[in-house]
Parts: sequence; C-alpha cells; structure tokens
Amino acid sequence: MVGLLRHLDDPTALDGELLHSINKDMCKLVPSSLTMGTTALNDLSNMPDTKDNIRTQDASRRNTYRQKQKAHKEALYMQVEELSSQLFALMEAKEAALVSIDMTQGTIWKALAIRNKQVRQNAEDQRAKLRAAVDRRARLIQDLGQLVQKRMHEEALEDLVYTAKRLRTETPNKALYEVYLKELDEIYAKTDSIIYATAKLADMKTCERSRLFYYPPQPFSSNSSCHELIGMFTTPYAYEKVRKNLYEMYCLEFRLGSLSHDAAITKYRVESLMGSAIQHCVKRQYNECNRIVIVWRKFTEGEGNFGGMHSDETGWCVVGPSKRNGTLSSVVQFVSRFVPIHLSVASASTNLMKQFADLLVKSNEEICQLGLQTLENEILDDAERSN
Repeated sequence: MVGLLRHLDDPTALDGELLHSINKDMCKLVPSSLTMGTTALNDLSNMPDTKDNIRTQDASRRNTYRQKQKAHKEALYMQVEELSSQLFALMEAKEAALVSIDMTQGTIWKALAIRNKQVRQNAEDQRAKLRAAVDRRARLIQDLGQLVQKRMHEEALEDLVYTAKRLRTETPNKALYEVYLKELDEIYAKTDSIIYATAKLADMKTCERSRLFYYPPQPFSSNSSCHELIGMFTTPYAYEKVRKNLYEMYCLEFRLGSLSHDAAITKYRVESLMGSAIQHCVKRQYNECNRIVIVWRKFTEGEGNFGGMHSDETGWCVVGPSKRNGTLSSVVQFVSRFVPIHLSVASASTNLMKQFADLLVKSNEEICQLGLQTLENEILDDAERSN
C-alpha cells in the first residue's frame, strides 16, 4: 500500500510502472486465491498498446487521403490554366477577325458616324439658339408687358420657321453622298469583269430573250451575305433610239435633280406591310463609243419594324447594240448586288431580316420592269411625234 501511495504521488511515473507496483503490493496483501484477478489486471495493462496501433493506422489513412486530395487539387489548377490559355487564344482570334472586317463597310460606317455627328451638331446649335431666344424674350416680357409679349410671340414664330428652313437645306447625308461619288469611278472600272462573270453564270451570251434572275444569298464576309439580281433585256429598237431615250428609263429611280450632266443623287421611300425603308442613291452615267454604262451606289435604312436594318448596294447597267447580225435591236444588261448590314439589336428576328431582304429584291425587280416599260413608251411616243 505504501508503494501504491508513493507511485500515486509521483507524477512522473508511467502507467505501466504504476500497474506493476500495484500488482506487487496486491500480491503481498491478497491471498493466492485472487491470483486470477491479477492476471486480468495485466491484460488491461496491454490495452494502451492496441489503442496506439489503431491511432497509427488512422493517421496513416488520413495522410493518404490528404495526399490524394492534394494531387486532385493540383490537377484542377493545371486544368484551369489550360482552359484559361484556350479562352485567351479564342478571344485573340475573335478580335483579329473583327479587325479584318471589309474596308468598304468600314468606310460606310465612318460616313454614317460623320452624318450622325453633323445631325447632333445641328440639333445642339438649334437648342442653344432657342434657349437664347427664350431668355431674351422672357426679359422683354417682364419689361414691356402684354403688348411686347404679343409682338415677341409673332417674332418667335417667324424665327422658328426661318431656322427650320435653313437647317433643312443643310442635309446631314452630305458625307455619305461624297463617299459614294468618290467610289463610282472605281466601280465603273470593274464593269467588264462583273458583266462577263454574270453573263457566264446566267448564259446571257447565247440568249437574247428578256430574262431576270435572282440568285440566293451568297457568303460575303464572316457575318453577312450578298444578294444578287441579274437581268438581260432585249428591245426591238435601234441602239441610237434607246441611247436617246435612256435617261427617261432611270427617272423612275433617280428622281431628284442632277449634280452634273452625268451624275444624280436621290432619296426616296419604299414601303411594305411590315414597314418601310429610306433609300439614298448616287448614280453616274458613262458614255462610250458603242455602249452606255450606268453605275450606282445605294444605301438603305429600315424604318418602323425594320429599324436597325441597313443595306449597301452596288449596281451596273450596260446598254449596247445587239451582237446578232442583221438585227437593229439593243441589249440591256443589269447587275445589282446588295449586302444586308444589321445591328446586333435588329439581328434577333431572322424572319424580319428575310422580309427586309425581300422588300429590297421586290423593289429592284419593279424598278427594272417599270424602267423597261417607260423606255418602250418613250421610244413609241418619239416615233409618233416624228411621223
């Protein structure tokens, strides 16, 4: 018992030594009949070793689990870096594609930006003038009373009418028209190659009947398509008569006054059930020794349901004598190409974009048919006047 108390008081004593001391003391005090109890107590002293083994195994399993989690985490980081590099490469490719957009469309958008800037400048100038006029008239009203107020009201109406008339003469489309006029000579230089390609496509060289072809949209760039209208018409009249009355044929399309004897600018509206569109057209006529070439550039702006939709059109018309021997007929060849240009907001409805393209195709077809009818009527009227 003394030994037991000594070991209990000693905090540095180990569990095994304590149990061994207890066993020795108990052997002295307890009879031999209790020897089996001592053996059981020795078995209890071996239990801490078993617990240590279990703890060691648990620690090994946790270490293995942590290593797997760490390896998985590193694999995920590597995958994130790989996907990030792929995304960066795709973004660079997209930016490069945007930079390589066709220069013709870039020129058109630049002209539109200049026009919109001019419109805004005119509006700001008008607003500043109106504010100054309001302030001036307010001070006069306070000083002169009812009589001066009546007179200033009449002057204000006159000033507003004068300002509206003056601003109307300063068209905001001047920049667009100047760009198109500069491009006409370059378009005229491509006449032979365009007519040859379309004639080969439609077999115009072997057919003298009146024909009008519309080809489905063809890819023009990464995000747009090109619509093409081709026509060949034969008239039974001599080339000189057609040449003389040709200008009347195009009066349907080019309604405004000419800039010079060979150029004209027009602005007019085409309508349908779904909406309408404003068309700005610039054309020029080139007279050669044995044919007449007319080229034009046309820009279309959608209105109403077609808001945000635009079209850029280029056209050629060649009039010359027939190549058949023994005939006095004339041949009119017509090629028109237009490329829809839509804003991202307007590109949401595919059906609406198709209706906008159909409106432009129908408008060009009607111009061709009515133009030929007008040309024939002019020639017949000229013949009747001669007789």
